[in-house]
Amino acid sequence: MQPWRRPTHALSILPTHRTNLRCTLQAPRPHSLMSAEKLRKRMSASKSGWGWNDLDRIYLSYGFTKREGSKHTVYSHPAYRQLRATVARHRSLPKGYITIALRLINELERLQKTNADDRQHR
Repeated sequence: MQPWRRPTHALSILPTHRTNLRCTLQAPRPHSLMSAEKLRKRMSASKSGWGWNDLDRIYLSYGFTKREGSKHTVYSHPAYRQLRATVARHRSLPKGYITIALRLINELERLQKTNADDRQHR
């Protein structure tokens, strides 16, 4: 009898019993507006301790587009071109960038509400 050896072919590493592989094989879900709203509330409560991915997520979930230059990332909203933020790529994320993001999102919601009210009065 030969001692047990680890199989070398790819099919042998698949489990023989039924497992829930679907959750590991699915593509990641896009962040919904609800999760963006939760992130926004948490950012409003504390401006420090956030990363670049969080800043990217909050801007993109509210409809901003992202353009990367050599030293900066520029976020702008396609419907409201005046809403624009230029973010320098430093090692750490300064608190001011979170403050600017929250102000732009508040302004975006104000502009969207104003446009919706104008459409109703026509």
